[in-house]
Amino acid sequence: MSQRKLVRRAFADANAHKEFKKEKRKLTAEPVDPESTVVPGWGEWAGEGVKPKSKRAKKRLSRKNRAPEKKEAKKPRRDASLPTVIIDESLHKKTASLQASHLPLLYSDASQYERAMAGSLGREYNTERAYTAGTRPEIIKRAGVQH
Repeated sequence: MSQRKLVRRAFADANAHKEFKKEKRKLTAEPVDPESTVVPGWGEWAGEGVKPKSKRAKKRLSRKNRAPEKKEAKKPRRDASLPTVIIDESLHKKTASLQASHLPLLYSDASQYERAMAGSLGREYNTERAYTAGTRPEIIKRAGVQH
């Protein structure tokens, strides 16, 4: 069987590509936030020939009467330039609980900690001697009563 036939057979659903593009467009479309809409002229109600109030007078306004604070612009999605990729940027509680929130005491910087965590520790990846040396407890006590 030729390579093209294998690919056609594996991806028999012809609409899958179109569905993916539609889903990608839906994800990348910016939702309109009702709080971020700006009302033209808000906080600057002055007609012709009227001098605007000084900055000092604007500071005295109560919070209720002040213009809404400007929000920072949302940074673009990481997958915006990648047409065939969707990156899930939402925070997952399960994975967040497994990530280190601060640097353990034994390590002086983050790169040192990452290097230590990058190496796999298991019988499948290391020799038996390296595995037992890496998993051996520092203090060994014999079972029974200690005097």
